[in-house]
Amino acid sequence: MSTNDSLVYQRNDLSHYLEVESNSNSTDITSCYSTSISESLLPNVSDFDLESSKAFHEIDESGFSKSTEYFFSANDSIVRAIIHEWDWPLYSISIKDKIFETNEKSDMLFAKFLSIKDNLVVDLGTPIKKVFDKGYYRESFLWNNTDKSKAYLFILGNEQRDFYRLRLITYE
Repeated sequence: MSTNDSLVYQRNDLSHYLEVESNSNSTDITSCYSTSISESLLPNVSDFDLESSKAFHEIDESGFSKSTEYFFSANDSIVRAIIHEWDWPLYSISIKDKIFETNEKSDMLFAKFLSIKDNLVVDLGTPIKKVFDKGYYRESFLWNNTDKSKAYLFILGNEQRDFYRLRLITYE
């Protein structure tokens, strides 16, 4: 597989992913409140009785703040969807750094977006849908034409293309 195995959905139970997170030294940030996933992110959400998600956080090798959230079935603990989210850790950015490094960090986040997209094309084929929303800048790709994992990748920014958040949702 060309992408990091943890980014491509694989049907496993929650214990598998808990081990993955344990090995990556991430921090469990699971909310004490109930969380859910919308149909816009998981089109077949109504097919499952999902438990509240398990969530983890880490700073990745590029310095991005990365959160991963696992949505799993109540009856069998099979993970049905995974949300990966990257952005810049606010606690490590002073106002001065934010002003002078926004373009560089935005470019790095966009480069990560393109790299993930290219790897998903290799693994899942051509996306069936591409959306470019210029008002509130969002660029997104949807892979739903495969019996493999399905994916929805998008990046958020503003009219100046200052990107601040990248999300990848993978599901069966």
